[in-house]
Formats: sequence, C-alpha cells, structure tokens
Amino acid sequence: RFALGMYHHGRAGGIADLDLSRTVGWFSAPVPLLLDVVPDAAMGATLSHVKDSLRAMPNEGVGYGILRYLRADAHVLPEAQIDVLLNHQGTVAGEAPGGLFTAHFDEREYAQLLPHFKFPWKIAVLSNIADGCLRANFVSSRYSRPGLQAIANAFGDALRELCDSLQSH
Repeated sequence: RFALGMYHHGRAGGIADLDLSRTVGWFSAPVPLLLDVVPDAAMGATLSHVKDSLRAMPNEGVGYGILRYLRADAHVLPEAQIDVLLNHQGTVAGEAPGGLFTAHFDEREYAQLLPHFKFPWKIAVLSNIADGCLRANFVSSRYSRPGLQAIANAFGDALRELCDSLQSH
C-alpha cells in the first residue's frame, strides 16, 4: 500500500448541488489517496489501477477535510502518514522547454517556495502544463538538493518509459 496526498483545489466537480457562483478563491485541501500497488506489475495495469482508484474517490475528494475533523469514527488516513504530496495546478500560460515533459529541481524555485511550505510530507511535487508540456518541480525540506534532482530524474525516466509503453500498444 502506498499513501499519496493530492492537493484538491475545490473548484472542479465534486458535489453537483453545491453552488459556488458567489464565492471567491480556491477551497484548497490535501486529499489522501491510498493505492494498492503490485510490485513488478505491468505499467498499463498499474496505470489502470490508479485511474480506477481516482474515479472511485467519493466527490473527487471534496469533503474529506470535514469528514476528517468532524467524524470521530471516520476511517481516514492521517496526513502525517503521507510521504508525497502532488499539487497539479492545471494548464498555465507560458513557455515550456521542448519535449513532452520536464522534471527538475529548480534551485531558485526551491529557495522561493521552501520558506512557505511547512508540511508533514517528505516531498511535494508541484506540476502544471505549459504549452503542452508537463512540468514537475520537486520541493522538500528533508532531502538534499542532489537527492531531489535524482528523484526528479527518476520521475522523468519513469514517465518516458510509461509513454513508450503506451505508444507501443
């Protein structure tokens, strides 16, 4: 089992009857996703399992925070058990380097972001899509800069392998 935190921005989907038209801003909150990953499973099978797990999440995770704090009997995962937080910020304007995606550790971004992140996660992956390119930045107060770059490189390699695997089918 692997616990992953996903930052939900609260404006997409979720609860159909909820009218947000007179509100301003985001309703940002981390939502845990517990994955049962089979070691050495085929990438396609793992990807399908992750997709199914995401689709099975009630209300796209909206309401998790309320459930976590208001129901003593709720079976929820404490945030401290989540090692990696994913915060995908959608499509943004701006240029991205050539290629399908980049994964890197940016010293300047690290220096700017780290003082603002006081989180229990070991690593936060901040991602967006710019000009058709997925960009992922890795931030951590626990790992060294070279360690984060190695993690970013491994992430990029795994994405390339996944894309190659999907294109061959």
